[in-house]
Amino acid sequence: MNDTKCTDEDEHFMLGTADSIEVLIYFLCFAVGGPLNVIALRRSLRAFRKHRAKSPILLLRINLNLADLCTLFVYVPKQIIWMLTYQWYGGEVLCRVCSFFSTFSFYANSFVITCIAIDRVCGAYNISSLNAHRRAYLRCRRLLVVGWAAAFTLSLPQAAIFRVFKPYSEKDFRQCTPLWTTFLYEKIEELKDVNLTELERTEIQRSISDMQQLEKLYNINHLLFVFWIPCIIIVISYLTVLFILQGRLKEALSPRSTNPGAIVVSTIHKAKQHAKRQATWIILAYLTFWSPYNVLAVLNMTRTLSDHHVFAITLSFLNAAICANPIANPLIYGVLKDDSKP
Repeated sequence: MNDTKCTDEDEHFMLGTADSIEVLIYFLCFAVGGPLNVIALRRSLRAFRKHRAKSPILLLRINLNLADLCTLFVYVPKQIIWMLTYQWYGGEVLCRVCSFFSTFSFYANSFVITCIAIDRVCGAYNISSLNAHRRAYLRCRRLLVVGWAAAFTLSLPQAAIFRVFKPYSEKDFRQCTPLWTTFLYEKIEELKDVNLTELERTEIQRSISDMQQLEKLYNINHLLFVFWIPCIIIVISYLTVLFILQGRLKEALSPRSTNPGAIVVSTIHKAKQHAKRQATWIILAYLTFWSPYNVLAVLNMTRTLSDHHVFAITLSFLNAAICANPIANPLIYGVLKDDSKP
């Protein structure tokens, strides 16, 4: 009995400590990332208004800032409040609204970064075109419209799935939880009825299995669109950029080339070096902050992990780590550099 008691106390202490550290991570993301992105957004908007020829790079940066601010000022505060109270006090409407925007912010972030990657490919392909700048701005606008619309559409199910649930009739305890959690809780409670016939018990177990499959399909779809598909597009895009620039460099160095060799070689070489550096940092940052959580989530869905308790704590920490990405983004994309050089 003493061993059991000691284990329980250690478990409660670990959970309490883990929660405190996680809240601290969210708070630091909010305290550092919030002002950084607000300053970056103001500088980008000022530079955008100042340039007569609208810069596609600035347009992309502004949208990335907006996506990051949505994460920092909607999702992060909601997580902090929930972890400090472990209850939902916001009511049904706010539950659905917050669930929508929490998911929307992550989709938007991934899709805007994907738009930037696709724009880099088109920019590298048209590096020698005089009309490329005008076309690039229109192309970025179209890409961003598609990206934001996709984020909005894919987030809509959250408003239908999440709802306020009160599991205990004798306690005033509420949670904003997905419908399958509510469904499974109610069905498991039904299974406790000793008067159930074997047929009724089998039917309940079948409905539980069906709901678990639905939850799994939804989570797979979410992981694919929020990370894996954007990640594949980003990696392919930047590899394509490097191949295009390598081909242009070889063409410029060719004796049969009619281009002004030295200038073209210098321009393409600089563009190639810049693309290499930016591609490296973008991919590293995205994979560093996002892939641990998404890889672990896939392992959990395939039941590769055996210790659910350790998994739950680790996954929660990795989810908080994703919120540090908005701190890195303004620095990677150079939002804080000289406004006159977009």
